[in-house]
Amino acid sequence: MTEEKTQPLSPRKIGELIEDLREELEETRMEINLLDGRLNRDLKRDEYNSEKERLNNYMKGLIGRITDLQKSISKKDRDLAREVRQL
Repeated sequence: MTEEKTQPLSPRKIGELIEDLREELEETRMEINLLDGRLNRDLKRDEYNSEKERLNNYMKGLIGRITDLQKSISKKDRDLAREVRQL
């Protein structure tokens, strides 16, 4: 995902991005569940550990991005409230 630095994201766009990231996070969780099922069938322990670590790190990144976007919405809300009070 590449964000344009020249134009700030609107709260609506941030909300859409959060929803997209949550869907991606859920897909990754399902992928981990499938990986757990494959462990007993056809993965070696080191392959399993490597793949699970990769997916866990990816999920942590997604959670971090969601958190950052949520903080951005909060900041935008505070800025908007400040502007309204100044009117």
